[in-house]
Amino acid sequence: LASTFRPFKPTMSSNSEITLLHSQAACVFFGEDLNAENELMCEWKIDAIPDVKLCYINNMPTEPFLVAKNCIKFFPFRYQLYRRSSSEEAKLPSTSINCESQLLDFVNSVFLTTDPRNEAVYERKEVSSEEIYNITAQYITLYEKKKRAAFTQFATKNGAHFLKAQTTRKRMDSGLRVERKIVYIIKADDRDYAALSTVPADVQALVKSHESLEYIVVDRLKETGRYEVYRRMEILQTADCLDSFNCRKGLPHRSI
Repeated sequence: LASTFRPFKPTMSSNSEITLLHSQAACVFFGEDLNAENELMCEWKIDAIPDVKLCYINNMPTEPFLVAKNCIKFFPFRYQLYRRSSSEEAKLPSTSINCESQLLDFVNSVFLTTDPRNEAVYERKEVSSEEIYNITAQYITLYEKKKRAAFTQFATKNGAHFLKAQTTRKRMDSGLRVERKIVYIIKADDRDYAALSTVPADVQALVKSHESLEYIVVDRLKETGRYEVYRRMEILQTADCLDSFNCRKGLPHRSI
């Protein structure tokens, strides 16, 4: 499977991290240039290999390799998986966050303190703690009444990464001194908060009518401990793959 390796850009410095999507890592694995066409082709080639997944270890996503799926099950903390697309884990979740373990993972994934070198997904911003809370509050049910103070206490107690971000301070015309964190945040266009139909035919019709819709990611972390990823081609070719959407109980039958 190996091929001639071409220079990989961007570079990585000692104080920054590189975040690669699965399709980008596939290009690195096959030694191809990073562009949209190669990403699609290389990811398809990886997916065509049975019973393996593309992984990395030691926080080095620029060194992808293939590992048997069963091996990953035995060593879940050793092998790290790549995000399938910016619509997967990198996107804001499609359901509300209602437990603290989900919240910490969400905050640490959305607000990065080092440059992920992925301009397609993240952008550099200077934001206040209040702005971070306001963005997060759109997706959580934990602190609907206690508001920002409880969120700040949670972030401090659990060591949320954004608290260690580089800080800028600016004095406003009013004399008030404002402190902001320099973070890399998921772009607004990549944020998604939506509910889909429980009728599989409706979901299939939605995909057909939106040519740019490549994936549907369902967050079932609370129920099953994982995300479910539905690919466009699978949805269009096999409607049965959407059976899990048909989860609403029918109305009870009553005798007349």
